[in-house]
Amino acid sequence: MPIPTALRTLLKPEDILKQLGIRAGWRVVDCGCGAGYYLAPAARFVGAQGRVVGIDVRSAAVDEARRRVELAGVADRVDVFRADLTRPQASGLPDGWADLVLLVSMLYQSEPRSVLQEAARIAKPADGRVVVIEWEQVATPLGPPPEQRVMRDTVLAAAKAAGMMFLSSFTPSPYQYGLMFVRPQASSAAEPPRRAGNVEV
Repeated sequence: MPIPTALRTLLKPEDILKQLGIRAGWRVVDCGCGAGYYLAPAARFVGAQGRVVGIDVRSAAVDEARRRVELAGVADRVDVFRADLTRPQASGLPDGWADLVLLVSMLYQSEPRSVLQEAARIAKPADGRVVVIEWEQVATPLGPPPEQRVMRDTVLAAAKAAGMMFLSSFTPSPYQYGLMFVRPQASSAAEPPRRAGNVEV
């Protein structure tokens, strides 16, 4: 989704990406990239050996995101295309391709279970991270109406259904929450359940 101008002073992609530990050579996917607010900063971090992919369902957003990465001079390492991520394997990316999958302020506009299933599929097992940033369930001067927002427990349950494990939470802005997940390596030994909020993960 487009990032409101007022929020840009609070939610800085460079700071968020540093906090997430982005590294040179990584493959990053921004699901619901909107106008590409995270694409150029991610491309600078991953460098010439890395790759960044932006996906959005809206053609106008894809066009604007492409324009932004071209102006930033990083189009050589960024791919932006249109896809409906609620459809199975809609991204067209290989299983386990990405080191980092971002879902920033997009689940409230979509179907969390379907989108998180695709995010889990393309994340590298064990090492890949899936990061969700969504709006808090409180009155805020920015963001969608409260009734449209996605509760933490909804995200946690959808991530668990997609086969992911909760790793940690963080606060990207005063108005949003952040959750980090990993797609576990296949193992015959079951790990003990973990809890986040009211959901066993």
